[in-house]
Amino acid sequence: KRCRDLGIPTATSFPWAESQYLGRAEWLKFYALFFNAEAEANALFAQIEGNVKAIQDKTQGLKKRPAAIWGYCAGGDRWRIHQNSLECQLMRDAGLNNIFEDLSLPVDNTGASLSSEELLVEGKDVDHWIIGDAHSAALPNEVFMSSFVAWKKRNLYHNLKRSRPETNSYDWYSSAFVYPDRILADLVKLAHPTLLPDHELYYLDRYDPKKLSFPLPDVGL
Repeated sequence: KRCRDLGIPTATSFPWAESQYLGRAEWLKFYALFFNAEAEANALFAQIEGNVKAIQDKTQGLKKRPAAIWGYCAGGDRWRIHQNSLECQLMRDAGLNNIFEDLSLPVDNTGASLSSEELLVEGKDVDHWIIGDAHSAALPNEVFMSSFVAWKKRNLYHNLKRSRPETNSYDWYSSAFVYPDRILADLVKLAHPTLLPDHELYYLDRYDPKKLSFPLPDVGL
């Protein structure tokens, strides 16, 4: 409104409010209008949608869907854990069983607040954990973390592969919105490596507690 009051033509967009990850990606058609690139946008979205469908077809018939969590430490005794979000949809389509998924809840892409005790009681036996995030606080001590099967097996992942904290650059919050097919492929590669043997990880990667610590440098994210 302030821009318009100043006579600056302004259009608003709300991709963050989408309840489906492909819906968020489809906003590229909206942005393309400003560059007369509608044809390119339509072709790109059709390709992304086709890639997603191909991956879904591969995971649909899986006999085993390993248990998983997606969430990071929020500091103190609290965690931000995804229960009904776009991340939950990606986990489901990647052939993972999110043990905290609750579709009766409103779509919330920030994650629900859980205590360490709640997380431990429900999540100690999961096979996979997307634990690394730019917003993560320092993790609890090794004694607590080693109570989780995923931690002991080192089936831990982060979404910082295309990040440069020193320059406040986090592609997870940029191009990843447009390419959910790449996120989906990353998840499948990590949880079911034989399904996509030729895929190279793009946004996600394995989390090594010895190499990657939280919180990341405070660069104003």
